[in-house]
Amino acid sequence: MGARLPVGGITMRNRWLMLAALLLGTILGGFSLSAASATAPGPLDSGTRITDVSGVLTAAQKSAADDRLSQLSRDTGVDLYVAFVPTFTDAANDVDWVSRTANGNNFNDRQYLIGIATDQGSFAMAGPSSGGPISVTQRSQVTDAMLPSLRQHDWAAAIDAAATEIHDIRVDAPARAAQGWTVAAIIVALIVLAIVVVLLVRRARKRAAEKARRQAALAELAQQASIALVRTDDLVRTSEQEMEYARAQFGDDVIGDFVTALETSRKNLDEAFSLQQKLDDEIPDTDKQKQEWYERILQMCSESTQVLEQRKADFDELRQLEQNAPAALENVRRQREAAGAEIDRADRILESLASTYASAAFSAVSDNTAQARSRMSFTDAQIQSAEQALASGQTGDVAVAVRAAEGAVQQATQLEDAVEQLQHDLEDADDRAEALIADLNADLQTARGLPDTQGLAAHAIAGTEQGIQLAQSQLGSSGRNPVEALRVLEAANTAIDSAIAHVREEQAKIQRAATMLANALQRASVQVSSAESYILNRRGSVFATARTRLAEARRSLDQARHLAQSDPVQALSLAQRADRLAAESLRLAQGDYGDWGGGGGDDSLGAFLGGILIGQAGSHRSSTWGGGGWSGGGGGLFGEATAAAAAAAASSAGAEAEASP
Repeated sequence: MGARLPVGGITMRNRWLMLAALLLGTILGGFSLSAASATAPGPLDSGTRITDVSGVLTAAQKSAADDRLSQLSRDTGVDLYVAFVPTFTDAANDVDWVSRTANGNNFNDRQYLIGIATDQGSFAMAGPSSGGPISVTQRSQVTDAMLPSLRQHDWAAAIDAAATEIHDIRVDAPARAAQGWTVAAIIVALIVLAIVVVLLVRRARKRAAEKARRQAALAELAQQASIALVRTDDLVRTSEQEMEYARAQFGDDVIGDFVTALETSRKNLDEAFSLQQKLDDEIPDTDKQKQEWYERILQMCSESTQVLEQRKADFDELRQLEQNAPAALENVRRQREAAGAEIDRADRILESLASTYASAAFSAVSDNTAQARSRMSFTDAQIQSAEQALASGQTGDVAVAVRAAEGAVQQATQLEDAVEQLQHDLEDADDRAEALIADLNADLQTARGLPDTQGLAAHAIAGTEQGIQLAQSQLGSSGRNPVEALRVLEAANTAIDSAIAHVREEQAKIQRAATMLANALQRASVQVSSAESYILNRRGSVFATARTRLAEARRSLDQARHLAQSDPVQALSLAQRADRLAAESLRLAQGDYGDWGGGGGDDSLGAFLGGILIGQAGSHRSSTWGGGGWSGGGGGLFGEATAAAAAAAASSAGAEAEASP
């Protein structure tokens, strides 16, 4: 039969079975069954897979069954042996008998034994406790398959049913699953193929639509570029003629800017025509290149048109001045007188600013009146030149001089206005600085009344007070600089507003946490109590992980209670953590307890799992033939399981037996 293979460490299942063996050995050790047909665990018949002590099979049936099980071994790799005995004796129960018999015959992890007590009406199936080709659950399927034949005392059919079920488990079921997966894979592949086809069609349509839109947009750009080239070329040609007329009328000095603009426009136009030629030649261009070149043509044409039209407007203005030379000259004289009178008033404003404000406050306009007087001198010179040209009938020179004089007067007026505007701005800054100081004082009062556990308000208060002091030093009776004072005050206002908003937000958070804390503490307390009670009454089955989570939950709950008044936000977080940890502890403990079968309905095992009986536990699943019929179940140890040998079983791994009543 082959040597028995050693098994590794003791699993939770083995531990349960060993404790069951201890209790069974204690309870049943003093009892034994005896009868004329009693059969104790012992060696099986050699050279065959069928041992028939009961004599229930004919020679032909036994030979056919042996051939059936040999074929099963070749097909599935499972070595199944069947033993028929009248009753199971010298064992705690049917499971123990089958397990001891298999163990005594040195079964390995691919060998299984079904023991059938024909007179007693019970049977069990033994196999390795872990690993092996037939799992514990599948053994129950095998014994269930045998039940109908056993109820009819059809022993040969029962063996065939067991072999058929094992063959189905090992060969037929995987084949059906593989076939099912193959069909499913084909269906999935067809679905994927259909989806891919639909996506490809949609993508093709989308690309076609996008290409059509691009072509339409390119056609529109091409038309716009063509129109722009024609208009710009006409404008450049017209401007070249205009430039020659202007040179003859006003001289080279006046048309200098126009000449530069015309040269730039001609250069841009040449480049634009070059790009259009590249678009028109036989070399294919990408859509991206076409779009970029058309857009570049439009840009250059637009820039050229804009600058040329501006210069043309300047010439039109000069011609208008030339046509009305005497009136234009008189108008510029009036403008010069008005601007000259304003210079003295601007001087007085500067003197007032100097007596009140720091030099830095009005440095931007301190030389404006000097610059304005310089512009007036230039204006006087241009007016004199215009008068001389008008007297000699050179109306073009009159227009040029009048235009220069108008520009100088305009600048002088702007310089004077800037001085007055700064005076208004400084006065307005004075008023706003005083109002902002009052606002900051109100903010300081608000900040001092807020709870400040983190010191944010105190820091903002100190910074604001310092800013107010610095600003007030720049708002004295002389040497004032209200613009700089406003900068300091606005920075302080931003800082304290932010601090107040943050402190209020934190306070609102604390209030929300305090509102939620009571319920959170109650939930955590209930959860911790539930976990503690569950573990306390099942402590014999609960491992360290569940206990660790419970200890951490209890610690977090204690911390939450301690911080409830001083830091509700942190206390709420700790209470919620305690709730989560306690729930996890309870889940883990229930899992540990469930691995023991929840006590299995056995009082002694329940007492052991509850921590009352340390080192004792027992539970077994047996098979009985009652009421004239068969019923099935499974369970047992794969090894010696008498009370005398139970201690030795605690240090080695055994096999597990499946039994059906």
